[in-house]
Amino acid sequence: MSERANAFCKEIKKYTDLISPTALERIDSTNSYAKELCGKGAKEGDCVFALNQSGGRGRMGRSFFSYDGGIYMSLILKPELSADGALSITTAAAVAVSEAIERLFGKDTKIKWVNDIYIGDKKVCGILTEGAIGEGGKLSYAILGIGINLGRPEKFPEEISAIAASILDCSDNLELKAKLVAQIMNIFFEIYKNIDSKDYMERYRERSYLTGKTVEYIKDGIPHTALVSGIDDNAGLKIIENGKEITLTAGEVSVRKQSSQNKFTKK
Repeated sequence: MSERANAFCKEIKKYTDLISPTALERIDSTNSYAKELCGKGAKEGDCVFALNQSGGRGRMGRSFFSYDGGIYMSLILKPELSADGALSITTAAAVAVSEAIERLFGKDTKIKWVNDIYIGDKKVCGILTEGAIGEGGKLSYAILGIGINLGRPEKFPEEISAIAASILDCSDNLELKAKLVAQIMNIFFEIYKNIDSKDYMERYRERSYLTGKTVEYIKDGIPHTALVSGIDDNAGLKIIENGKEITLTAGEVSVRKQSSQNKFTKK
């Protein structure tokens, strides 16, 4: 552990005792490292931080740009949940990150279904939950990965700067970063205690970035367009297409650009 990584862990411990942090200067992926720890008997609450990542990843196999100064963390959990329950962890974490940013920085945030945090029309945080299935189809462990953009946006590659933003330039402020981590963990574990109740989903819905917007998505290789009408208690995306309301439980959607001239049809 480098001096800087060690200092970050010490700061985190000042503000929360809910997690046991380990920080590394640079690794490929905190989620991958956390998986290795699970194979060595890691316990719930163990949390890996990296000051930067060389191979951060998001949903659907995408890479997650992880430059020096952001917050990149993976929390090990041992929930009493089925495999489908991993989605509950993701949505609970989205609420926690969103509320923590609002409380600490006073910035208005939105949640883009299902796992991204937005300020304005740009992404500032991505969340990825991965797990392993044990006996009875239940999760033997889950790894909650959170990546938060901090620092100067000019560090972003050109292709990312159009869609991503930074909360603010506090990449060298270990105290402020530690406070953000602690705030996220405080909110998340409060939800996690009763995660099966789905009570937190109303807070998720209140911050929905997509509700009321026209979106595009692909199903069975065919492009569709629909109006987002809301989100249900199981984090399904409710959409209206050709006058009928249906629910998407997986997949990727994007906000339809006003200038789009493409024609979409329902299969």
